[in-house]
Amino acid sequence: MEQKRLMSLDALRGFDMLFIIGLPAVICAVSNLLGWGTDWWLPVQMKHVPWHGWHLMDGVFPVFLFVSGVSWPFSYASRMERGASRGGICLGVLRRATTLFALGLLCEGLTYVDLGWQAFRFGSVLGRIGIAWGCAALLYVFCAPRVRLAVAALILSGYWIVPGLFPAPDAAAIASAPPATGEIGRLIEEYGSGPWSLPGALTGWFDRMLLPGRLRFAGILDTQGTLSTLPAVCLPLFGGFAGEFVRRTDISGGAKAARMISVAGGLALLGWAMAHWCGSWSVPFNRSIWTSSHILWSGGYALALFAVFYWLVDVKMWRRWTFFFRVIGMNAIAVWMATRLYGVGHHHGFNPLRGAADWLFGGLAAVCGPQWGALVSALGYVAVCWGALYFLYRKNIFFRA
Repeated sequence: MEQKRLMSLDALRGFDMLFIIGLPAVICAVSNLLGWGTDWWLPVQMKHVPWHGWHLMDGVFPVFLFVSGVSWPFSYASRMERGASRGGICLGVLRRATTLFALGLLCEGLTYVDLGWQAFRFGSVLGRIGIAWGCAALLYVFCAPRVRLAVAALILSGYWIVPGLFPAPDAAAIASAPPATGEIGRLIEEYGSGPWSLPGALTGWFDRMLLPGRLRFAGILDTQGTLSTLPAVCLPLFGGFAGEFVRRTDISGGAKAARMISVAGGLALLGWAMAHWCGSWSVPFNRSIWTSSHILWSGGYALALFAVFYWLVDVKMWRRWTFFFRVIGMNAIAVWMATRLYGVGHHHGFNPLRGAADWLFGGLAAVCGPQWGALVSALGYVAVCWGALYFLYRKNIFFRA
């Protein structure tokens, strides 16, 4: 009998979201406690790269987009079996995409409209999920696999060639305009104003022309902006191919996992080649402008993770260890909203989960000394977040947007 739901997807989604609710702080605290410092390889991987490059933290969002694509073939098949029409399914896709976009606006300052445009950001993580997943889902409904593969190839090749040939028209002016201080000044000084730089990225020019409110990089570029949405669509498209493949019944689970690992290696190798072996046409890994090499490398990383989780959880049926992650993964949207709606970057309000963690564990952390205290604080925040999600899990409350 065909499997209706992959437990590995919830586990992988939860593992991915653990990076959002405090794993980096725990790893950094442990590294400091052991005397390795924060310059050791693993703590460094817990931070986003400033511009060019790729760390494990830069794979968190791509993995989430990929997983959203993996689940869609199962959801689509289930709805069709229940007698849903294509039109009804498409309306559901549009409704979910719109809801995610609206939630993203809430997280980025829509409730602070009284503070003016400087407090509002149009681009958002949830908005990008809604748009990218929605486009990929509609392509799945109406297009054959070969057509979808051609669309992905066209997007990635076009986003490689066109921005490389046509940098932002105002790149030189932005690079020389004051004030270029702090992070912005350092990035401009290090990477100049070429097509893959902060001032020279074509997607940044579109952001400056089209987006209202504040942009992620001081009015220059938004990491969830306009043109960079196109390559993001490829990640749920890749996930959709994986979901279709896993649904097949003529191949064993072990063979599926092995083939997915092989394809993951091919995607990663293609991304690496695009970033390092194409001479003057090389395009670096860059999560802020979502370069094609970043998409391919991150897509390979996401597919490899999924293959491992699928083999362990749904093929070998080793499932007890997944409960901790599934509690997080089954309410991933709630995780993001709870850690962002009240929090970082806004002018007022606070993160209630952080407040609860400080109230419960702040006293213990204070008497433990700086290094042990940092670990207690980090673990306490993860515990509070997980406890809140466990409460929702026990009450059978799931925010699926």
